[in-house]
Amino acid sequence: RDVGHGMPVTLEELYSGAEKKLEVQAIDSPRQTRKPKNITVHVTAGAANGSKVVFRDEGDHVHGQVLPGDRVVVLQEQPHARFQRKGEDLLMECEIPLAAALSSRYKVVVEHLDKRTLVAELPPGGPLAPGRVMKIVGEGMPKEGSPFNRGDLFLRFSVAFPESLSQDQIHTLRQLLPPSGRKELSGEELEEAEEVWMSAATL
Repeated sequence: RDVGHGMPVTLEELYSGAEKKLEVQAIDSPRQTRKPKNITVHVTAGAANGSKVVFRDEGDHVHGQVLPGDRVVVLQEQPHARFQRKGEDLLMECEIPLAAALSSRYKVVVEHLDKRTLVAELPPGGPLAPGRVMKIVGEGMPKEGSPFNRGDLFLRFSVAFPESLSQDQIHTLRQLLPPSGRKELSGEELEEAEEVWMSAATL
């Protein structure tokens, strides 16, 4: 009969490919006893989560069957600390300082899944808004069966704001930055408005 197993695999192993050992319990015929058995699972570069590696005639040999069944290993992709996989693409969250976001002068350093270090400079063109997404072409996951063809690496930026500013720094920023464009309330409108208090919180 066929036998299935789940095998946890890291994103690094799915990126570069790997060979992993798996110890299983096999039933042989005619004694129908269980014996430990080691099998080598070849993880193909670019394999998808849930991919199946099939070992023909390596399943349990149940009494009454001429041949044993198959042994099926299902690859189970584990969460990664820095990258999210989106099919053939990768997504990485990237936090940059406020000064870098305002000036767009910043070099992003990425330690990739195969230990390569990538350096990419933000393109010029003004401030970088939080939530902005940039793309590095060809640095995503390899395509299964064609490992030299890869998806893309997407970087989603957040901005690290300083915890405090001096009054001089606040004054300088107000001089440098454009006004918000928000309509200011008149004195009469302020008098009619309801004043409430706001404090720090977490969701």
